[in-house]
Amino acid sequence: MASKFKILYQEIANKLKTDVPALKTIRLFNNQFNNESRENAFAYPCAFIEFRRIEWASLQRSYQTGSITVSIHIGFEEYKTEETAIFDLIHDVFNSLQGFQTTDFTSLNRTGDVQDSNHDNVIVWRTDFELMLPDQPDPIGKTQTTINELEIQRDLDIDNQVIRTGDGNY
Repeated sequence: MASKFKILYQEIANKLKTDVPALKTIRLFNNQFNNESRENAFAYPCAFIEFRRIEWASLQRSYQTGSITVSIHIGFEEYKTEETAIFDLIHDVFNSLQGFQTTDFTSLNRTGDVQDSNHDNVIVWRTDFELMLPDQPDPIGKTQTTINELEIQRDLDIDNQVIRTGDGNY
């Protein structure tokens, strides 16, 4: 069984690739904007997917559900005095992901936006979404108990005349 995080990442990345063709790079976030000189090269505009905060709650047995904050870091390179095209890109990402869900996770709901303005000619914008992700361990190697035979005793001994005969006067 594939990791739920791998599935979640792939579904979000594929949704962005399909709905926002202006994005030239979509990857897992690894602080690329602050480490651009040491990172593999990437093209702008770009989006990096980050799993920021995960809070797990146990439901039953080994089943859990995670409340997850997924952040989309949008990078836009600009050389003009004022560039507003990033706002269209931010809106396209919001339109793509808001309400998006699959059978593996609940719908994404935007919870916040933050501009990171410390990157020279690059505008960086972070949009946060929350969702719920159910998870459980793989059954491989786990012991499962099954009932092969159930014995039911049919001989009842009822010593109450009214109950046994149904002759009660009400």
